[in-house]
Amino acid sequence: MDATEFVFKMVFSNEYASPFSEGSEYKGIPIAERDTPEMKRFMKQNNLRARYRGPRRVAYCKWSQKVETTLQGRQDCLKSDATHFSLYKA
Repeated sequence: MDATEFVFKMVFSNEYASPFSEGSEYKGIPIAERDTPEMKRFMKQNNLRARYRGPRRVAYCKWSQKVETTLQGRQDCLKSDATHFSLYKA
């Protein structure tokens, strides 16, 4: 599926639409679709911003002296660690 088909599917099907009770417009969008020209245009035209979601980043803990996953919430994910993202009204 190309990027144009993906954006069309995202808008006109309920696969990525968020429930009415949530603050996001769309959620669970694969990170591979984030930097496509179609997604950038869609976000700009609809005044949307992205929040990245996925696993915690791995960090070095100086107290236990080992590498472990941080205990931050899902909202504290970096783009480099993200597996998917959500779109919110800006």
